[in-house]
Amino acid sequence: MVSARITSSLGGRAVAVGGARELIEYLGNTLDAYPQFYSLYVGYDDGSFVQVINLPGSVGRFGPNASAVPPGSRRVVRVLDRTGDEPSEVWIYLDAEGRVIGSERSAEVSYDPRLRPWYTGAEDRGGGYWTDLYVFFSLGEPGITASFPVAGAKGRFSGVVGADIALSELSDFLKAQVVGKTG
Repeated sequence: MVSARITSSLGGRAVAVGGARELIEYLGNTLDAYPQFYSLYVGYDDGSFVQVINLPGSVGRFGPNASAVPPGSRRVVRVLDRTGDEPSEVWIYLDAEGRVIGSERSAEVSYDPRLRPWYTGAEDRGGGYWTDLYVFFSLGEPGITASFPVAGAKGRFSGVVGADIALSELSDFLKAQVVGKTG
């Protein structure tokens, strides 16, 4: 099972981030169903973050250290854990079968999802939010993000879920649509 291999690679820490094993599996399955998404993620109200990225085949360097992408990488799982005394961030590279083929840790954790426009927009609006066009840091290409607030126990705000769509993927998706005679 993919989530068991990922958790093993994380030394069991993923469980601390809001049931990340199940979340990673779910996000991966959703990316399988909607390959036009570049990534899916959840930013939590404590600053933790879980992201699953469809890694474009053309990317040679990636991750927090701009390291060479392990050959055969299809996806990257990024887990930022702020539940302990010191935040930690790991990037895990998976092949097409979901096997872990590499990982790297961030030397310094500076990313905080709570400060990003996709997070603050959905939190402030209390509903769905679309960002303006911006350049994805990890990809270096323009895209947009759709985000929605997540309610936890007793309906209390607990974070934001987001979906990144690269502009190139959106363009390819629209080109493939068949337009009828009446639009």
